[in-house]
Amino acid sequence: MQSIKEFVVSLKLNFEKLLGFHSFEIYIEEVKSQNFRSQLDGRGRWVGEVLQQKSDYFLLQVILYLSGNRHSIFSDTVSLLPDAAELAQTLYHQALSAPATPYSSTPFRLENTLKGLEIWDLRFRSLDNDSVKEIIDWNMEAVRSVSSRARSKHFDVDISECYRYYFSPKLPTLKEECTNFHLYGYVVLQTKPIRYLDKHIYSRHFADIAGRPISVGLVRKLESGERLITLPKEKYLLVLDPEVVAPFILAFLPAFDGELVASGKSFVSNRIGEVIGSRRVHIIDDATIQNGVETRGFDMRGVPPLPLTLIKEGVLDCVYVSPRLAKQRRIRPTGHQGMGNKLWSGNIIVKSGRRSLNMILSDEDTALIATHLVEPININLETGDFE
Repeated sequence: MQSIKEFVVSLKLNFEKLLGFHSFEIYIEEVKSQNFRSQLDGRGRWVGEVLQQKSDYFLLQVILYLSGNRHSIFSDTVSLLPDAAELAQTLYHQALSAPATPYSSTPFRLENTLKGLEIWDLRFRSLDNDSVKEIIDWNMEAVRSVSSRARSKHFDVDISECYRYYFSPKLPTLKEECTNFHLYGYVVLQTKPIRYLDKHIYSRHFADIAGRPISVGLVRKLESGERLITLPKEKYLLVLDPEVVAPFILAFLPAFDGELVASGKSFVSNRIGEVIGSRRVHIIDDATIQNGVETRGFDMRGVPPLPLTLIKEGVLDCVYVSPRLAKQRRIRPTGHQGMGNKLWSGNIIVKSGRRSLNMILSDEDTALIATHLVEPININLETGDFE
């Protein structure tokens, strides 16, 4: 199996044979992951068995630029790095027949000054399988201690180490390493009808998923109220849990892509500086905060991310700017390009209100609390309508 260095050197040499002078970008992300999953017996009981599975793969993106504003792109997830000669030939012939795309070239050279992001867990090398299995066992066992009606369906732990690289001629190579941890739990309450709830926790550090069992909170939330079978006829206060609000915000983020906004295909097109929501709405995208799940030193185009205030007290303040749009408007790209030049948002921060949930509910005899979404959200980015 060829190394990343061997692949990059070989690809560069093949581009030189085909073109002489060449301009290209290579982004490689090597991911080494392990999944641990609770295993129930034939009667659906927890007996302490944990299944373990390893998975190694690469996120690979190569962009080749030719004269006349022509370019081609390869962007995919692969288990092995492809043959460099074949990939170079394919990209070259695709670029020859590609239509001209104005301002399509490597991004402006930007110095990466982001250091000390704390996205690598220093304990990672010392973690063993038993440490991970203890988290699953702890969560599975804690369920029955909270409620005799509760049952654990399954708990999963994913751990991964990632090594990111960006290469481009005449630019310094960018490197970054990070760790990712994910804990998922699914619990049911044996009532009529059956109630169920799940939860995800993501972090850069193992301690954040190992600090306490999430199963306890899931059971208590299931026991705290009655699940609605039909929509109520009366009017009640509706409270959205943060885990319900988050998917809505993430689903709307592509509408803030500058390319989409400039083409008039976003519901926020031509509305920068206008009020688009309540003055209480304040949303920030910051991929530079320490220990953030989406924190990074550069995006897949090698651009360091900028903190952005997307909505400031209900007013649309700014949008994401791609390298192409940045060259067209002679401004700085914001550093939010992902695979296939799609939007890669950072850490989304929503300004909190001044009243706690207990304060809100103290004024109401009965309230409806939406704890999770049963189905994914579908949004029309052009109109803003959702279902």
